[in-house]
Amino acid sequence: MASSSKINLRDFNKVFLVGHISNQIIGSKLPSIKQVLSVLFFNMRKVNLNLRDSAKLVIREVIIFWEKARIPVREEYHLLKKVESLYNEWRNLQKHSTRKSSKDRKNEEIFVNKFNDIFDIAHARALDIMKIESDKQFLIAQRTEGRPGCLLGIDRKNQKLEEYIEKNLKNKLQRKKRVYEDMEISERVVNSETLIFSSASSDSDEIEEHNFNTISDEEVIEQPNVFKLRGKTNFITDKMAAALDRCKISDRDAVHILLATAESFGININELIINRTSVNSIRQRFHKNRIEALRVNFNPSQIGPCVVHWDGKLLPSLSEKKLVDRLPIIISYKGIEQLLGVPELISGTGGNQATAVYQALENWGLTDNVQAEGYKSPESNYTERKISECKKPDRNKPERKIPE
Repeated sequence: MASSSKINLRDFNKVFLVGHISNQIIGSKLPSIKQVLSVLFFNMRKVNLNLRDSAKLVIREVIIFWEKARIPVREEYHLLKKVESLYNEWRNLQKHSTRKSSKDRKNEEIFVNKFNDIFDIAHARALDIMKIESDKQFLIAQRTEGRPGCLLGIDRKNQKLEEYIEKNLKNKLQRKKRVYEDMEISERVVNSETLIFSSASSDSDEIEEHNFNTISDEEVIEQPNVFKLRGKTNFITDKMAAALDRCKISDRDAVHILLATAESFGININELIINRTSVNSIRQRFHKNRIEALRVNFNPSQIGPCVVHWDGKLLPSLSEKKLVDRLPIIISYKGIEQLLGVPELISGTGGNQATAVYQALENWGLTDNVQAEGYKSPESNYTERKISECKKPDRNKPERKIPE
């Protein structure tokens, strides 16, 4: 009696033309077409997934290698079509595997010859998007025959640069968010104050008190955040900026005052530039223009021998709630006094004072006119010596004497 032996007519571990299947993609190069097919058939035959789900898993695994190489890739639905097209091509060859014609053998040979080629999923403009030249050269090399090159470790220098750029971008977005929140809160406060004022003028005292109690802070704050475009009309003049400085009004308080003033005149505040950062930049620009105008109108040739005075002071900071070292610098000549500046110092040491005084004299063109110094602070003894060292005498120039 002949023994019946079970013969495996189909080996699930091998695939026609592809060979052995694999559960993952390994190596230090970008995945090849054969590696993609091996993992695809493993998901279909071992994990029992359909073609679409198997293709999704393969694509996610392939993208890991491309992201490590810092190469932008195409959208996922494009990649799914690419994998499915590759499978359909293999499927057509499998259907004709029993044929022995030369055309079928040639098609199989063409299909097998491209197994070691890269499974290219790069973006159409990848070389234009990429900024690092070494990454571009790696992609070009991987597209050639044999795929020369390999993936190495992480580039720490580029990683730190990207983290720095990402951090700056995040801080910029946070600053914008705070500005919009300040604008929204300012508008709500003005609207609530306007509503209370109108109710007070139209009703009696009892109704006024009732309306005031019914309007709570929660109702004002809980209004939905609506994104609004910034205004484009700059109405803050130099005289207005000078008035804000003279009254010592902060940028945040200036926003509330300007909003209420504009609404009282019936002006659409959405068309005006009213926010804390814009007010600050306008005031800074006014300060700079004012200083430049004074410096241009000042004629050093009309000033003879003069005396420079300075005295360090602790003054409130313009941007933060703290005290900073400032150094008022003044020159006097025949009863005329001119303020050269009040620079902020890192510390009130003699060296910093000397640098600030000499820099101010040099900016105003008075280094040769100063014949005496006046000071009060103990550090100024050191400052006087430093200024004398900075002022290099010119032997070709006649010595100037102070008239008696």
